[in-house]
Amino acid sequence: MQVTRNPGLLSLVSSVAAATALAAVAVITVTRADCAETPYYEQRDGAVELVHSCLDAGQLPDTNHPGSDAVLRWQP
Repeated sequence: MQVTRNPGLLSLVSSVAAATALAAVAVITVTRADCAETPYYEQRDGAVELVHSCLDAGQLPDTNHPGSDAVLRWQP
């Protein structure tokens, strides 16, 4: 009896394994996020704002000035 390989099966198994690993990393990242409160969106003065984000204003680039080349630098 001769056993033959199905090339599509290896590709399928590899794809499922990669997707599972990426999903696990995403879940671990979200559970380790250190947010005091759950963020939510709220409408204020005709604009939608994210309230209780894990970022504070000091971690965001200053984009109020034209020509600003501010870069967001994340420091965990």
